[in-house]
Order: sequence, then C-alpha cells, then structure tokens
Amino acid sequence: MTQTNKNQFKVILLSFLSFVLLLFLLTLILNGFDEEKQNQAIEELTYFESFSLSYFNRESACAAEETFTQADLSQAKVTVLNGWGPWCTACVNEMPALQALAEEYESKGLRVVGIVAGYFSAPASNGDDSIAAVLEALDIRYPILLGDERFAQEVEPTMNNCYPGTWVLDSDGNLITFVQGSLSEDGWRSAFDSWLEGR
Repeated sequence: MTQTNKNQFKVILLSFLSFVLLLFLLTLILNGFDEEKQNQAIEELTYFESFSLSYFNRESACAAEETFTQADLSQAKVTVLNGWGPWCTACVNEMPALQALAEEYESKGLRVVGIVAGYFSAPASNGDDSIAAVLEALDIRYPILLGDERFAQEVEPTMNNCYPGTWVLDSDGNLITFVQGSLSEDGWRSAFDSWLEGR
C-alpha cells in the first residue's frame, strides 16, 4: 500500500468513525428528549384520579360489562397496575412471578392488576384470543383490564413505548411510582415490601 493509499484509507476511516459518533450522539440526545417527555407525562398524570376500565372476561374472551374504577383502589393499601401486551416476551415472562406474589401479598393489602396496554391503540397485536391464550397457558388469575381510548392517550405515553410498564397507586389513586421494564420475582418482592412500608 502506497503512502497516498494509506492517507486515503485514514481519511475514509476517520470520516466513518466521525459519522458513527455523530449518530451515537444524536441517539443520546433524542433518547434524552424522550425520557424528558416521559418524566413530564408521569408528573402530569391525573388519569387514575377518575377512571373506568373494563375487565377482560376470560370465559368469552372479550370485554366484560363489569368495570374497575378509581373507587376500587380503596380496597387495597397498594394497587400494582402492570401494563403488558400478549406479544411482549418480557411482559409474559414476569407474569407467573406476579401471580405468585399477588397471592402472597393479598393478605398484606397489596393487589396486582394487569392492564392490556395497547388494547385500544394497537388492537391487531393485542387481540382477545391472544390475551386469553396467555392467561390460560400461564394460569394467570389476577384481574386483567383492557386499556381504552383515554388510557391510550393519557397513560400509555408514560411507558415511552417500552413494555412492560407498571403504575403503583395508593388507596386514594395517588401515583406512588412508575416502574419501567420487568423485574425478577425477588425484585418485585423487594419493591412490594417497600411500597407497603408504613401503610
């Protein structure tokens, strides 16, 4: 390789590395904006002060007439609303742990409720038959709610398109915290204990 070829190679290599670095920085900046928007959406979230969502009817695999409302939150010290989708592997993988903990913590005043996020906004990937199949395969018995249009507009943005997402509420419907992503059974147990402390 001649000196000229070596210099050309260095220029091409440096140009390529500069381009990759620029893409990386742009990604960081854009993700920072997304995180900022997500944090703002969480801070401004008032949905749980007054809401009504249909239960999923497991027998007929469709929305039930019965609804879960803000008033139902008073039946537990802490309600863990786990947003999931039947297409989401991380969501489905953590459901057995949530089922086991739902049973363990019910007597302590903590309730686990699933919400099919995307039920309204992306119905093709969150169909009734898919939901029913997951619940049956994993023997999930905690209540499942179906996200509606208002949920899609006001609550789903707090997930920042990252599933699962979990909203933790006190008995008055105040948001205690939001958990992005999935946790192990031990991680959930530790979190449950901390949320119940002093309540």
